[in-house]
Amino acid sequence: MSDLCTGVEIIDAQPRRRCVDGLALLHGHLFVLRGTCLNIYSSPDLTQRATGSGYSLLRNVDVSQLDEDSWNDLVSCEQSASLFVSDHRHQCVYSMGFPTDTEVFSKLADVPHSPHGLSLTGDLTLLLTCRNDHMLIEISQTGEFLREIGLPGDIGCPYHAVQLTAAQFVVCYGTTGSDGHHGVSVVDSQRGIMEHSFTQLRYPSHVSIDENNKCIFVSDYQHHRVVRLNFSLELSDGILKTNDCPWRLCLDHVSRKLFIGLEDGSVRILQLS
Repeated sequence: MSDLCTGVEIIDAQPRRRCVDGLALLHGHLFVLRGTCLNIYSSPDLTQRATGSGYSLLRNVDVSQLDEDSWNDLVSCEQSASLFVSDHRHQCVYSMGFPTDTEVFSKLADVPHSPHGLSLTGDLTLLLTCRNDHMLIEISQTGEFLREIGLPGDIGCPYHAVQLTAAQFVVCYGTTGSDGHHGVSVVDSQRGIMEHSFTQLRYPSHVSIDENNKCIFVSDYQHHRVVRLNFSLELSDGILKTNDCPWRLCLDHVSRKLFIGLEDGSVRILQLS
């Protein structure tokens, strides 16, 4: 365990479920997207205690619109009490209110390119990262297309992006091949340049920003770790080892817990120092 955290909780993988495709927090609940199933957990214990964790599995929501083996992602918005899922294969975004009597995802919007990553901006719009078309797409929570944001040519295969300032975006990129280049960069969308970069990574797949502590967490997939960088993308004060490939990140800014979705389908919950 790193000095960055003081404790570790574990939510085990669900039987016959794939890796963690998405993580989100909303109204005291943890949402874990695995393939075509959304698992809803609550804390403290209410029903079935998840092994090694204070989180309780409440129920599952079928998301059969998705492909089992595809690049999908999940994000929540407290202000609108909504969950959103990006669908890579079908080039669209789904939405669902929570809580609601009918827990069903409905199509919010079709998008012109296949999304690999999804995040929420400071203006509460949805930001989609499109690897194959080398761009970001911004849409509203009502599904209105807002804009496309091109990325510098040095960013190969972007997987996930989050907004840092009005004009700046943190983008992680890379491939699984040994000959590719990998890293995370701060991109100025107005000038179309990379302002800062950190390249000591191998296939970084997700990013989470801690505004309160001015740092950025990046899942370093093939190195089995999560790194913490400052806003200039310099390694700050620690590395979190995960013992498996980290795929998705979600930070609870109130409790200071970092949720890490792993390739084996489990979730590590780290209490940050």
